[in-house]
Amino acid sequence: MQGRIKKYGNVAFLLFIQTTFCACAGPTSPFGAIHQLTPIQKIRSDFSITDSSKKEDYKISFFPKKHIYHKNENLVVTIKGNEHIPDMNNIRLIYNSTDLTDVFLKNSEIKTFPEEKIIKMEFTNLKLSARKQNKINFLYFDNKNYLSFPYTSPSCPLAHMSFTKSLHGFDTPNEFVGFINLSGRSEKINPSLLAGLVAMESGFNPHAVSSAKALGLTQITDIAVEQIRNKTEKWPRRDLSSLSYRDIKTEINSGNMTQEDDWRLEPMLSLRGGANYLKYIVSFWQLPEQKKLLQENHLTTDEALTDIVLASYNSGPERIRRTIINSKKNWLNDPTMSNVRYYVNMIYSYCHYFSEGPHT
Repeated sequence: MQGRIKKYGNVAFLLFIQTTFCACAGPTSPFGAIHQLTPIQKIRSDFSITDSSKKEDYKISFFPKKHIYHKNENLVVTIKGNEHIPDMNNIRLIYNSTDLTDVFLKNSEIKTFPEEKIIKMEFTNLKLSARKQNKINFLYFDNKNYLSFPYTSPSCPLAHMSFTKSLHGFDTPNEFVGFINLSGRSEKINPSLLAGLVAMESGFNPHAVSSAKALGLTQITDIAVEQIRNKTEKWPRRDLSSLSYRDIKTEINSGNMTQEDDWRLEPMLSLRGGANYLKYIVSFWQLPEQKKLLQENHLTTDEALTDIVLASYNSGPERIRRTIINSKKNWLNDPTMSNVRYYVNMIYSYCHYFSEGPHT
């Protein structure tokens, strides 16, 4: 939230909380079973909520810094006071529109460091769903108003040069990090985003084959190859039109088909090909008709374009275009986009994770 939100009456304040923190949670949450939903009214409606960046009295930091979707991860929340040690009674956790403070504290290990004026809360094995909206906000009451500290989803803009520091969690050759960073930099595609895409598409298996006959690290199909032929025409390519998915797997596993036969099986070329296919998708969305559609629906930010490009990589640009026409700005929350939403959020999770380096 930006700036200061003025004092509200009960009805207006509850409406504000609902629209800000989204739909109500069900009987379970990432923070544990909810035996009785805690009403949001616990937050006093006669006080305002203030953007934490405007205050210096208390600071909250998170580790990991952003949501992690691809694995369970301990969440460490650190509250530091400027003059006084924070009071646990002044902390609220809002998940979507539900106050989950009691559940969170009950399932957290809490440590206090009086000399440093610090409280640390560690919640073990937090699992956030990549298919759902996870609006997480920590509030701290400082006797004047509530300070807002959102714990947010990762962002991974396509054109941002965020270099991969590690591929933690995957058994990959040491040179893969260098390959990814070099490919991303040379093609002007975010290297960590490219790494996240590979993690999601093939799990870093250079011999991966899908039922759609997509090959390699970046899972390029025959159709995609044709769309970037001007960039890859000098690379080796085998005609697979007469082979079934199982035939292709047999050919690769038996050694009858190698990277010498098809560039998609060569890690560096697959990375470059995947980056070029992402650029091809960007060019599709820069066509006048598509550009107008995005402008009309306020989908022109770097983040919005990255959502659209990744979704198009997964499901094809035409399907995404039709969904935007039908569902407008809220296209990614369309019921038909559940698997696409999962795909996009998982890539963002990997992207942030890889760009942060080794995790302990």
